[in-house]
Amino acid sequence: MLFNNFYRRTTKSLFIIIIFLFFTGIIYSQKQDIRAGQTYESSVTVGELVYYTGTQWDETDASSETAASTAMVGIALGNSQVLIRGSWKTTGLTSGSKYYMSTTAGQITITAPPTVSQVVRVIGYALSSTELNLDVDNTWIVR
Repeated sequence: MLFNNFYRRTTKSLFIIIIFLFFTGIIYSQKQDIRAGQTYESSVTVGELVYYTGTQWDETDASSETAASTAMVGIALGNSQVLIRGSWKTTGLTSGSKYYMSTTAGQITITAPPTVSQVVRVIGYALSSTELNLDVDNTWIVR
């Protein structure tokens, strides 16, 4: 009986939170992609790797532990939308390769940052030369 009451309250609360996030536009799903919406920092451009500061999206940078280690990372899509997980169409990828957060603000790289005190975090894998499977790893290390 106690478990049933707890289960009902927890399930109902979780459902309400998900509905709130969906209808406020903070997070929604489209074609298996997970996207989030909020404002961008003024220097962010479409196609850049960004992280959520708690109030807006800003460019990632593997040289900065703060800008690299946050759990919420994605690709800026424009119109204040960010792809959190899914397929991203671009150019210049090496098919089958693993991609990392770069020490160049907002960029990705095929090479893990090599310098001491830089953050190494996997961003995704190239499915082809024009498609990245964005699946940001929630684990990271500082060299």
